[in-house]
Amino acid sequence: MPDSRLAGVANDNETTTTYTWDNARRLQDILHKDGTDTLAHHGFTLDGLGNRTHFDEQLPVLSGGAGEFGGGGVAQRSSEPTWAAAADDVDQLVAATTDAAEPAAQSARPGPGVPVAPARGAQPNKAQPLQDTAARPDRQALFHAEPTGQTLDVFDKTTPTASVQVQHTGSKASIRLELPGPAQQRVALGNKATAQVGDLNVSWTSFDDHLKEDLVLSKAPASNSVTFNVQMKGLGFAKDGKGGWVLVDVGGHPHFHLIAPTVKDAAGKTDWPPLT
Repeated sequence: MPDSRLAGVANDNETTTTYTWDNARRLQDILHKDGTDTLAHHGFTLDGLGNRTHFDEQLPVLSGGAGEFGGGGVAQRSSEPTWAAAADDVDQLVAATTDAAEPAAQSARPGPGVPVAPARGAQPNKAQPLQDTAARPDRQALFHAEPTGQTLDVFDKTTPTASVQVQHTGSKASIRLELPGPAQQRVALGNKATAQVGDLNVSWTSFDDHLKEDLVLSKAPASNSVTFNVQMKGLGFAKDGKGGWVLVDVGGHPHFHLIAPTVKDAAGKTDWPPLT
């Protein structure tokens, strides 16, 4: 840490973050790695006044294994990303659950990969209705909700895809997930939005403390996986040690937790593939 500037962080889950600074002590580069694999990279170009004039970003393509499917029938995948409490110290974090959060067993020096809790003040499992904003020019999506500390937008107006974006209201850090290909029947009722993308039906159910995602496939995918296009602003990936990911900001503070999915095939076989 030269001149009190953070040079890097090494986590217990073998992920690392490296920070590069210029001579004026301004952040120029952030590199997140898992061993030799790059998870995410953020580069900044600054002018003489310190204004960021250019931003380069390398992000991973997020996919979840579809498990082992039996012949024919319907397979279902379910995942529940949670909103994370922004903490000044990782030691304050507790385990994320879909019910009330319980304290996590932590090592002496836990890293950003430690599971995190829903945003402070969020009400566990309280349904968060989706508002129809199709006719509102100030909204970017067809449906909108405002869980505690977050904004949620489902189905972009400008693209015919199945997409969802969550933004942290304080930091404006955000993640957007999109299923490749055109979507049909993009609708919402109550706190649940659904769409059909080829052989796959996707639904996102909005709660005050998390977003539940369900995927139902009418047949096994050719690659035995389901892939999402991912766009992030102000976030990087860190493993949670349980097959999922914690999304952290440039200071290493967690904002979102992508929990590993649960998969069930037509024969009732259940699997828990990791997110990759």
